[in-house]
Amino acid sequence: MFATRCPNCGRPVSLSVATPQHMHCSGCGFDGRPPADAVERLLRAAAILRVADARERQLSVGLQRTLTSLEAFRSRFVWIAVLANIPMSCFLGLAFLGLAIDEKPTPPVMYVAMALPWAGMVAAAVLGYRWAKQQRARLEQACAARPSLQPGEPDRCHVCGAPIAPGGPTRHVARCDYCGADNLVDPELLAQLRREQERSFGDYEQSIEQELKKARSASRQAAVGAVLAVLFSPCLFLFVFTLLFATVGQIPQPAAPLRYAWVDLPAGRCVGEVDELYGDGGHRLIFSTGTPADHGDLPLESAPTETLAPESFVGMTLRTSQGTGLVRAVHSSLLVPGNQIVIELDGGTTDEAPLAGSCMAAP
Repeated sequence: MFATRCPNCGRPVSLSVATPQHMHCSGCGFDGRPPADAVERLLRAAAILRVADARERQLSVGLQRTLTSLEAFRSRFVWIAVLANIPMSCFLGLAFLGLAIDEKPTPPVMYVAMALPWAGMVAAAVLGYRWAKQQRARLEQACAARPSLQPGEPDRCHVCGAPIAPGGPTRHVARCDYCGADNLVDPELLAQLRREQERSFGDYEQSIEQELKKARSASRQAAVGAVLAVLFSPCLFLFVFTLLFATVGQIPQPAAPLRYAWVDLPAGRCVGEVDELYGDGGHRLIFSTGTPADHGDLPLESAPTETLAPESFVGMTLRTSQGTGLVRAVHSSLLVPGNQIVIELDGGTTDEAPLAGSCMAAP
């Protein structure tokens, strides 16, 4: 808000780039020319305004609708959020369906882990909405008309200070007749700004440059704020969730209650995980990929006559994908199927390897 002091009563009087040679004090009725230094600064500010592109201080139809209707703002955000989260929702839905139809028992912790992304998407959407709402409020502040300094005076353009038509009973946008800037003229917003507004009594050139920059920056940021909020927040959550899930996956779990059997293969006497083929009553041995067994699934005509529990291999020396070592423990993991063995290698170092597919060490 451009202002100077009335030479008669000392009250603040609004000035405008549109009428740099005139000022009127509604308090005492003074009507005349502003001080010479104020006129000079207003003329320099007008020169800056003339070379600026008027389109940069005008709001698009979409931004006007967003600013004048809270429901439109919410609706736009919800639709973008839904579209952005459709791929992840489909993926998680298929994952849940796969767990539900799997005839093998699924640990409850897996359902909890799979439900976390949905909870995270909701939290991310809420945070994104709050961020977008802040951008909307910032644009409101940047584009709102400047309330009158004294009762009876018209509200002023936030860029050039020219009088603008008073607003109606609801929030809407008025375009300045002098500089073409769009102004929000909602009574509630103007009442709030009247309590907070700043007055510029000196450097009008710097003030108008700041207004032009602020309006341009706020308009551009608000135009993409909602889109970035709903697109970036799921990506941020996925990153955090993946990091958290990978960390949790490293925490050893009790050994899964699977059964194992020895079988002679070209690689030697190796351990296979016994798996019942649902439907036809058959069985097979499963070997983990990349293990010394180097064998695909092995169908069996009948169930093995002798099977071993995971704990039975503790204390044995096995040849694994990580080398030959003494089995110190067996555990499972949330991220890796089957059981893992902790082996003590030469030199006292330890490592982990899949139990299925490990082979008896050479004598």
